[in-house]
Amino acid sequence: MILSIGHCRTALIGAFAAVLAAPPVYAASCWPQPVTEAARLQQLNVVLMAGVTRCEAGADNYRADYRRFSARHEEALGAAKEVMLARFSVGMGRAWASNAIDYMDSATAQRVTDGDSPDCGALRAMAQALADGSNDDLARAADNLIADRVITPGCTRRIARTH
Repeated sequence: MILSIGHCRTALIGAFAAVLAAPPVYAASCWPQPVTEAARLQQLNVVLMAGVTRCEAGADNYRADYRRFSARHEEALGAAKEVMLARFSVGMGRAWASNAIDYMDSATAQRVTDGDSPDCGALRAMAQALADGSNDDLARAADNLIADRVITPGCTRRIARTH
């Protein structure tokens, strides 16, 4: 059976879903769907970015592929960050929102540095596939790789107030 590039890409990206362990809080339990989707895109970007640093000394250095990925999806990634900033700014201000996103990014990057992500070959393959993919491919990759395992600042506090 011959598979198209899209099928191979989908299978490859789907295989990554089981690799990341779940952090302690689930975004879908306290954020509206557009914010959760934006956080997934943001954290997918961070996983790939942090992986570049982890993998640059080996055979699977994908810095050039990551640059192509980030250039191709710059608008979508920027829009996702703006959705998050808008949501987190309500009642807390833009500076707090920016700090919350920085916390999420740092925690995600630390997980990648600690090895809680696909191996360098898989990250390289993902960056290559997404560098040539559409924004729909980007969203599917974020759904599969990150799913509901988004590190969520402030979420537990908000949930605790309602119970």
